[in-house]
Amino acid sequence: MNKMNHNKTLEQNRKPVVLDDSYPYEELLMIIPSEKMDEITKPDLPDSVRFAKISEVKDLKNKWADLMRRLKFPNDIPEEEIFDRMRNQDPEFFDSHLFALLSEDDDLVSVVGIWPGRHFEDGMRVHWMMSSPDYQSKGYGRMVLQQAIHQFHQEFPNKSLYLSTQAQSWPAIRMYKKMGFGSYEEDCLTTSKEENVKRWENARRQVLAKEGVAI
Repeated sequence: MNKMNHNKTLEQNRKPVVLDDSYPYEELLMIIPSEKMDEITKPDLPDSVRFAKISEVKDLKNKWADLMRRLKFPNDIPEEEIFDRMRNQDPEFFDSHLFALLSEDDDLVSVVGIWPGRHFEDGMRVHWMMSSPDYQSKGYGRMVLQQAIHQFHQEFPNKSLYLSTQAQSWPAIRMYKKMGFGSYEEDCLTTSKEENVKRWENARRQVLAKEGVAI
């Protein structure tokens, strides 16, 4: 088998990364301080993908909701309703801080949003970062997050940025750490320092035991 065919076979056999519901859900917080964002520049995109304004993404809400379902997010309400609730709070801010990466065929490759969160006073949060199973393992998730962080830092140079994740998303946690995010194990508005420390200890232990990797 030549190298091209071998790579194609590997691509076909690669399992998509979806949330592993064998892990019990516990919210984990991560934060990147403003000085760390100084190092993050705009990503260099391959010709096969492009960033698009939200107005340019046809049927965005349904594509966003379908992607969330494919990734098996454990939602209690319809994904379309989640989208509407977020956007209706501040449509202008939402539309200018939702970052979409499209393929040449206008597939939704990867998407992430930044808007206010509930865990900190005046805290700004990375929210619902998702990459399509059809385009995973190509670095697109990192590219869309890199673009989002870079733009955020240009707008709010003195603000930190945080995100919420879980042990189920351990590959994403490892990527976040490489980008400068660190585990948040102090008090916040929703949980105590003791609870946040315990959650991270549980997550590290579970992922190491099951995957053999450290987070």
